Parts: sequence; structure tokens; C-alpha cells
Amino acid sequence: STFDALWLERAFALKDQAVALFHDGDQGGFYFTARDAESLIARGKPVMDNARPSGNAIMALNLLRIAELTGSDEARKLGIETLDYFGGRVAQSAMGTAALLNAADFLVSKPREIFVAGASGDPATRALLEAVWRDPDPNRVVALVAPGIEKLLPPAEGKTTVEGQSAAYVCREFTCDAPVTDPAALRR
Repeated sequence: STFDALWLERAFALKDQAVALFHDGDQGGFYFTARDAESLIARGKPVMDNARPSGNAIMALNLLRIAELTGSDEARKLGIETLDYFGGRVAQSAMGTAALLNAADFLVSKPREIFVAGASGDPATRALLEAVWRDPDPNRVVALVAPGIEKLLPPAEGKTTVEGQSAAYVCREFTCDAPVTDPAALRR
């Protein structure tokens, strides 16, 4: 939400660490305890939501969001694998797996990737971002294109201002519409 690249770097590092420590490479999904934790009789992989959403559901959604921002086939594969692994549980208890259903909805909705190019302090850039944030669609990812961001977000490459004006690129499956510079056009 701050568009500080540091937070992206940390999110990607946490994703890598979570996969290394919790992912079940044999069957899919994520264990509740880390690979290097104290030995237990069984390592559970809970999917049911309780007071908090299921960790597996949140991990699936995070992986799918990362895939949309970065184009990472690995993150997408792991997110889909997690949804596939727990698919039968949804049929048994849809009410208890709402977070997993949110992740599945994100996947099948063909989320929008929205890249806004422009200086973060520029009022025109802020106006484009505000137009994006006013749309309540949860099935999208948003990035501010700053110099060097394409190292973290390869799909941001080539997304630049248009004739010196801040611009928004709205894409689906990494195919983008023509950039827009008018917040009203972006809201449509």
C-alpha cells in the first residue's frame, strides 16, 4: 500500500521462507508447523477458517497475488496446487472455507494487474491511484512503477509515463489495454 520496494522485497523473502519451511512438496498445501520445528506425532495442514482465516487459504491467495505482480510461474503453480489439494474440503464445508473460496475466486476471475507510472508525489499519479482504490474489486493487484521496480516486478517493464503524464496500465493475464492518463477513464 505504500509502494515502497522494501516491502515487496520482504514479502517475497517471507514467501520463499514460508515455502521452504512449511510447504508439503509431496502432496501440496502448507503445514501448520515448520519443517525444522520440534518433532510432532503429526503435522497438520488446517484449511478451515476459525477466528482467523486459514493459513493455507491466505498462503494460496498470497502466492496467486505474487504471481500476478511478478509473472512467477512457480508462485502460480504453488497457489493452484494448494487450492487443488483442499478442493474437496470446500465441497464438504463451504461455510468453513470462505478464505479458500476467496483465493479460488481470485484465480478464476482473471485478476487485473494495474500498473501506475509516475512520481509518487505527483498529484496526477495520486489521482490515478485514488481512482484505482475507489474500485472495491478484490481481484486485482496494484503497483506503482518507479525506476528499477522491473527487477522485482518484471511485468512493470516498459510501463512508463505518457508524454510526461502519469499513466495507468490495466492488464489481464499480462495483456494490457492502452494506457490512460485520466482518472475518470480509469474508473470506467
